[in-house]
Amino acid sequence: MSVPEIFMRARDFLLTCFSLNVLTGLVPAFLLAGALAVFVSQALVLKYLGAKTNKFVSYSIATVAGIVLSVCSCTAIPLFAGIRKRGAGLGPAIAFLCAAPALDILPIIYTFRLIGNQFGWARLIGGVGLSVILGLLLALIFREEKSGINADLTAGLPQNEENKPWWMQVIFFGLLIAMMILTTANSWLISAALLVILAVFFWRFYTKDDFGIWMRATLQFVRTILPWLLIGSIGATLIYVFVPTGFVSQYAGGNSFLSSLIAALFGAVNYLCPPSEVLFTKAFVDLGMGKGPALAFILTGPAVSLPSMIVLVKLIGLKKSLTYIVLLIVLATLMGYIYGLF
Repeated sequence: MSVPEIFMRARDFLLTCFSLNVLTGLVPAFLLAGALAVFVSQALVLKYLGAKTNKFVSYSIATVAGIVLSVCSCTAIPLFAGIRKRGAGLGPAIAFLCAAPALDILPIIYTFRLIGNQFGWARLIGGVGLSVILGLLLALIFREEKSGINADLTAGLPQNEENKPWWMQVIFFGLLIAMMILTTANSWLISAALLVILAVFFWRFYTKDDFGIWMRATLQFVRTILPWLLIGSIGATLIYVFVPTGFVSQYAGGNSFLSSLIAALFGAVNYLCPPSEVLFTKAFVDLGMGKGPALAFILTGPAVSLPSMIVLVKLIGLKKSLTYIVLLIVLATLMGYIYGLF
């Protein structure tokens, strides 16, 4: 491949990753992530993750908590430690540990925008299922509920207190979610109208201080995510341009169980910050990776990494950590293989 051809391929791929259609879908997602981090009480969420809490309640909250917190596999570890130390059962805590990075709202939206709706739904449903099944299996295998968490690793646990009436929160977040969905669907006129309604509602019921806190939180997400997005896009571009198509198609092409297992293992050992895993998955798919292995890769990639494995061993011991990692890889492989059959 000549230098001009390499340049053209790299340019085309970067334009796909940073197209106007993709970026406009991320703007309301950033706003929603900032609002969730500021206006939703994390203490209230953690309250319902106890070992004696109804399983439907605790596992439901654990699997959606990642949308509120927007973390990667490594930053989910201190939060996992804090949840366990506060009395959360092993099962809900494990479900949270998997779901927090897997259900991060920004990469989920990015998956829909960049790879497609079918794959986006498969990732979303697979992430929820993976988190719940892992939590239930770990709770069944290890019945003891003592955490044994190192207190030093709980430092920096976010403390966001809910200070608005519930009806106000429902309307506010409903408007944000609706605007995000409609923007994703390219319904610009309705999205603009919702933005005006949101601005009027916020001006009427919230304060300037609330707005400042919200914007600071949103900008913090932007500062945290966008550099990794850029780095990930460069790395994905290098893969897309220089990795031979035959290499990917040979070892992760098609939709066999082995190819899904290889993809799941590769995702598990890499550290993929959100939403860079979407970019890498997109590059692998374009290079010939099957849709089943691609799903297996994107399920394990955000949920675990070598750094998080090391810390997890220190938190809950080698036996529980290996059980979690092995089950994660096996379940992701099975989900990828089943998805590839359809």
